[in-house]
Amino acid sequence: PFGAPPRALSRSESHPGARSASATFASLLAVAKAKSAGGAAKRPLLSPTRAPSKPAAPPPGGLGADGRCTDAVSSSADCDHEGRPYNMNLVVVNFANVGIKFGKQMGFGKFHWEGVRRCLKYLTREMNLKAIGIIFENWKGLDGIDSPQEVRGIPNDIRDMCESVEQTPRSTGAHQRSADDEMTIKCAYRRNCRMLDNDNYRDWLQVLQNKRLRDWLHSSQERLHMKYYFDSGLGCFETLDGNHLKAAEVHAEKDGAKGGGKGHGTGKPSSS
Repeated sequence: PFGAPPRALSRSESHPGARSASATFASLLAVAKAKSAGGAAKRPLLSPTRAPSKPAAPPPGGLGADGRCTDAVSSSADCDHEGRPYNMNLVVVNFANVGIKFGKQMGFGKFHWEGVRRCLKYLTREMNLKAIGIIFENWKGLDGIDSPQEVRGIPNDIRDMCESVEQTPRSTGAHQRSADDEMTIKCAYRRNCRMLDNDNYRDWLQVLQNKRLRDWLHSSQERLHMKYYFDSGLGCFETLDGNHLKAAEVHAEKDGAKGGGKGHGTGKPSSS
C-alpha cells in the first residue's frame, strides 16, 4: 500500500551546483590542453648555435685592420712609405762606428768599448730607448780607462744593456768591408725603427740590392737616422737631434713626391 521505497539521490542530483562546476572545470581543462598542443606545433625547434664571438678590438688610432697606417696618416711622420708605423722606442746601434769614434777622439787610437758603454747608458737611461747592437763577430777592442786591455768578444755589461746584439759575419772580399753598415740598415728596416751611426749612407742609397729597402732608406732616413758626438773635454756622449719638425716636413715632402703629390709638402727644397 505504501509503494516502493524512495531511490537515494546521487551527489550531483542532490547538489546541482557541484555538477555544473565539474563540467565547467573539465571544459577549461580541455581548452588549455588544446592551446598547449597548438602552440607546441607552431613553435619552431631551436637548433643549438655557437655563442657569438666577441668583436676584435679596433686597431690603434690611425691604423687599419692590418696594423698599417690608413690613407689619412700614411704621408705623415708617423709611418713609412709602406704604411708601417715607426717604432721610435727602439734603436739599432752600429757599435764599431761608436767605439772607433770614441777611441780615436779620446786618444786611445782605436776602438774602445767605453764609447759603446757610454752611448748605451745615454740611450737607455736618459732617452728610455731600447737598443740592438751590431758588431762584427770575434771582435777585438780595448776596454778599461786607466789600464786599457785588448779583449775579444762583447763585454757582459754591454750585452745586458741591449735587447740583443747581432754579430755580422766576417766575409772576404772588398765589397763586404762595410757589411756591418748594411746589417745596421737592414735590421732597422725590418723593425722600422731608429738607427744610430755617423755614416751618412750615401753609397747605400745607390747600391742596396733590395728596392723596397732603398726606397725606405730614401724616404725615412731623415726621420730615423740618429747622429751623435763625444765631448772631448768631458768624454760624455750626446745625440745630435736636429730639427725634428723639419725632418717631419722633409719626410712628408718625399712621400708626396713618390705618391703623386699626396703629401703635405710641396716637394720643393726649402730656401732656409
